[in-house]
Amino acid sequence: MVHMGHENDNHGQREAGSTERWLKHWDAMHTEEVKIEEGQDTSAEQLDRYLSATSEYYKWVAQNPAPEYPTEKRAEHREENTQTHWRYNQLLTGSYYHEKADFCHEQYLVNRGDAEEREADIASGKKTPSETTPALIAQSRTKAANWLRTEANCLEMPEPRPPDPGQQAQSD
Repeated sequence: MVHMGHENDNHGQREAGSTERWLKHWDAMHTEEVKIEEGQDTSAEQLDRYLSATSEYYKWVAQNPAPEYPTEKRAEHREENTQTHWRYNQLLTGSYYHEKADFCHEQYLVNRGDAEEREADIASGKKTPSETTPALIAQSRTKAANWLRTEANCLEMPEPRPPDPGQQAQSD
């Protein structure tokens, strides 16, 4: 996963009910991301579903630190995850032509860079092909291509932003 704040995803050691709620939020975010990265749905609407699920995930994580998380670091944890939540929320409400397309391009660059780094590791002898398999390189390239497709779909949207749900209800 390439989303911001990924380093705070280690909430697996939670109490039973809390773990289930964390997993529900994480799974929703991951499921929407996989649909883009595997090319199942690279539409601008799918990007919105991913951004919404990711924003909700980080909002929940900010409000529910793991019980074993050090008390003295909880404020910092809350702040980091709240900022990540706000960033994804800003992307969600942003323009398809600018913020959302730019985000997709960033994801493309990260995945392409991952593939190129793996290739360089093999070429330099840092890693063998069995440590960094051609399948992992191909997977990163596929993800990069699918983020580019999503970027293109954002740029082709007829309107810069999705219609406000309240406006749709009024016009029906």
